[in-house]
Order: sequence, then C-alpha cells, then structure tokens
Amino acid sequence: NDYYETFAGTFGDVHGSSLVGDGLASCALAFDAQGQDRSRSIILATDNQVIDPDNEQIYPLPDAAKLLAERKIRLFSIYGADEDQPYQNLLDKTPEESREELKTVTEEQGKGRFYDVEDSGTGGQIVKELEKTEVSALGGRKQTRRTDVPQRLVITLSLVLLGYLGLTTWRRA
Repeated sequence: NDYYETFAGTFGDVHGSSLVGDGLASCALAFDAQGQDRSRSIILATDNQVIDPDNEQIYPLPDAAKLLAERKIRLFSIYGADEDQPYQNLLDKTPEESREELKTVTEEQGKGRFYDVEDSGTGGQIVKELEKTEVSALGGRKQTRRTDVPQRLVITLSLVLLGYLGLTTWRRA
C-alpha cells in the first residue's frame, strides 16, 4: 500500500499524462520558508504535450505560471518535442502550439527564460542566470570552493602502487 500511496496518480487514478501544469504547481508549492525574501527558481524541461481527455488536471499551465509569479519564483523552460509522436491524435495542440504556449507563459513573468532543447549552451546560460540571481541576493560576494578534486590522493596512491610493483618485481628476481 505504501508503494501505491507514494505513486498515487500513476496507477489509473488519472486518465492522462504529462500534466505539466500540475507538476509545475507542485514544485512551486514545495518551496519552504515562503515568507522569506530569497531567490527561487524552477527549471522545467517538457514537451508540453498534455493528454487529459477527462479534464482532471488541477492547474493548467497558465494557472501554474500565475502561481509562480505570485510566489516570486523564476521559471526557466526548456522545450523539446518529437514532431512524429505516435499519440499525436490524443493531443489538443500541435507541437508548435505547445511550444508557443510554453514560451508565452514563461516569458510573461518578465524574469522567465525560454530555451529550445536544440539551443547550444542552454545549460551554461541557465547556470549563469542562476548565479547572477544568487550573487545579487548575497550582496555580490561570490566564492567558489572545490572540494572534490582528489589530485593529492591520486598521486599518493599511484606512487604507493608503483612502489609496491617495484618491490614485488625486485623480490621475484
């Protein structure tokens, strides 16, 4: 029962898929400390191809975007879709219409950024935008720490291994 409770909504309770607005609203509502003034961003990668024949989606994408705006959450959208989808007949919108809706909803916020999955450097651009937000939120003081660079350990282990191999070769000779 725990398994079914955890993944409720994926076992036939809802006769739809890719309920993008519900997913986005869920992310927006999951932020803690809503009263604090701090930077909040969501990166949404989707084809925005909603299949909802029974209209069970609680938050359509425009309503979810309004929720983000109310909570001052910045949206980064990455759009990518397969033009030859086998379930195209179940969709209310063409891939181009879905793309335009996502772009419009993202950019209406004023702070949101829209990207196509084919755009080169999308990840780097998003990281730069996030860093700008964080730097301004922290007063412009930026500090980078590298803690997972095991150079000293690798060199030490290599020397120990070479010494062991040399000792083994010498003892066998």
